[in-house]
Amino acid sequence: MNSISLFTYPVEAIYIINNPRTGEMVIGSDYHGACNLLGEQYFWGVVPSKNEKPACYSSTSYNMVIGADTWYCSDGTNAYFNVPHNYCLNFIVCPDASWTLSENKEYCIRQDLPCIPDPENISEEQALAALAYGESHWSNDYKEMAGIASAARRRMKAMGFKSINELILKDKNFAYATDPKIRNERYYNIICGIDSPGVELAYKASRNALNDGTDYSNGACFWDGVDLKVNGENAYRYKARFKLANKNHNVLSVIEPPPLQRRGKNNKYFEYTYISTSGINKTIFWKYTKEALEAGETQCI
Repeated sequence: MNSISLFTYPVEAIYIINNPRTGEMVIGSDYHGACNLLGEQYFWGVVPSKNEKPACYSSTSYNMVIGADTWYCSDGTNAYFNVPHNYCLNFIVCPDASWTLSENKEYCIRQDLPCIPDPENISEEQALAALAYGESHWSNDYKEMAGIASAARRRMKAMGFKSINELILKDKNFAYATDPKIRNERYYNIICGIDSPGVELAYKASRNALNDGTDYSNGACFWDGVDLKVNGENAYRYKARFKLANKNHNVLSVIEPPPLQRRGKNNKYFEYTYISTSGINKTIFWKYTKEALEAGETQCI
């Protein structure tokens, strides 16, 4: 028997700024990171007449731009907009249909689920929806899921597999969520047919990719979520070396690693393996760099 308390809680510190020019909100992991996401007309630095410490300024007027520290909550809300302000709220419904609300409405309870993920015997649409849902951030951004679905399908084709199901079964290291040892809750929910927030968007993302719809990954084959930020220099992509093609792709506020020269498969030397193609919500998408391809890598493999 499993149970969870019905209280949401802060899970990720964020800093939000409203862009003075466009009115759009940018969200970084800190003030500096959010400033970098505002665009080329803003910079992070010191303007002595304004402030002795680094801050975010307009590059034309030197006006300071200030945002606010807040949180993403465990129920997917942005605490800045909650009432009371900046708090993660209580909720009185369970996360999905697999849970039962206790009589005192303080807990959600469920038996250990009997479903064992079996990607071989489900539809390709369900398999791809589960992969996209499991790999995406819990805030359930459709474009993020759709980008993951498109990138996964591109990887599938490059590897010579006939379906996403075959990709999941045979390419064991392809995705974190599909690793049976991890038992990713979001992946598990769609594989086992459990209704939970954002599932319908995951299926929409799956259909978009299977029908060759809009590719929000912009030609990617690989992606990283918040683990890239958390693991830092120990992350695989950092060790392999990545470049950000556009600073707007840096939705995780990560630091680009220094170059590392190495010899490729055909004895040519290269410094960076991956280059970003897009950044959506909490996912950065990648493909191999031109120099890596020239050194013998095959795109998406």
